[in-house]
Amino acid sequence: MKRGGIEGFIAFDYDGVIVDSLDANLAITNDVCVGLTGCRAVTPEDIEASDRMSFSAIADAVGVPDSARSECLDLINQRLAAAYVDLDFFPGMEDVLRRLRASGRKLYVVTHNTEVAVRGFLEMKGASDVFDGILGAEAKVEKEVKLSSLVASTGFPVSSCAMIGDSVGDLLSAKAAGVVSIGVSWGYQSRERLAATGADFILDSPEDILRLLGVD
Repeated sequence: MKRGGIEGFIAFDYDGVIVDSLDANLAITNDVCVGLTGCRAVTPEDIEASDRMSFSAIADAVGVPDSARSECLDLINQRLAAAYVDLDFFPGMEDVLRRLRASGRKLYVVTHNTEVAVRGFLEMKGASDVFDGILGAEAKVEKEVKLSSLVASTGFPVSSCAMIGDSVGDLLSAKAAGVVSIGVSWGYQSRERLAATGADFILDSPEDILRLLGVD
């Protein structure tokens, strides 16, 4: 694809792409799940090995009983909704987002986190006007469904839209929805894991997003 050839909307994952949240999310997940169920702790190695970065997949890996999953997830989401105050943008990401917005791009967040947590963070940073919408955990559907709904609602050709993610699941969701799959190497999973999905692009810095999209 030529430089600047992605002319439709750009969807961003939140955790691991926009914000540096791995340590905080692991701490909250382990505090809740280990405390309630006695399962083993989630490790960075579990995150690296996961094909779908969802609570269900992680719960399978560490042995959270089915009977406790709903309670665990509710408590984790409550904690995450308050934890945004301790998070920050990855270096350079805030400027990239603002420059994309200034260029007229349609920007969305597509995440397994809650809209409440994402919106709280953006408001804290004075960046609530950057995104056109946030599709969070409240929708209770997979990311490929969220992406397909954005394609339908915005009217852009599907091949002109993109999903930017830091996990295998993000890139598989992009492929399932038919949008351009863009992996970033600064998030939850390694560059090698992302490349193995056959992603259209793998980027190594937030500024690479601007170069790929042809935004000065």
